[in-house]
Amino acid sequence: NKNTETLVSDNIIEEQIQMKPRILCFHGFRTSGQILKKLVSRWPETVLQKLDLVFIDGQFPAQGKSDVEGIFDPPYYEWFQANEDFTEYRNFEECLTYVEDYMLENGPFDGVLGFSQGAFLAAALPGMQEQDHRQKIILNSRIGSDSEHPKRSMKIIF
Repeated sequence: NKNTETLVSDNIIEEQIQMKPRILCFHGFRTSGQILKKLVSRWPETVLQKLDLVFIDGQFPAQGKSDVEGIFDPPYYEWFQANEDFTEYRNFEECLTYVEDYMLENGPFDGVLGFSQGAFLAAALPGMQEQDHRQKIILNSRIGSDSEHPKRSMKIIF
């Protein structure tokens, strides 16, 4: 009946308005998700109340001194490693697998936010989606669509 269809339609629209964009947050080099969460908590409340921010730690424990030692407590993590002069990187594929597994288990996400090394990772994910890399199934938005995991453009915040 027409009234039932209108009620269902109104409920879907109301749910979509109340749903906050879910953003996966990648911390910087030799820091942590908890540290990034503390830094982001300084943003205006008017911004924070509109977002569902999810903070995770990099897979690899820091392999050297962190620039935030003495300011923020350990543990500290890295998303991937580099040589001393940062000209060669390793474990990037392992990093992508770790992030993909996390997103598949805990997603969907509407966007990503990254700081420092996390920004590098955040910028790489949509590019890999365009190149039909295996991460394509995790970069989906759930806002404003009828399907459970629709393919939409990814929001990126650096």
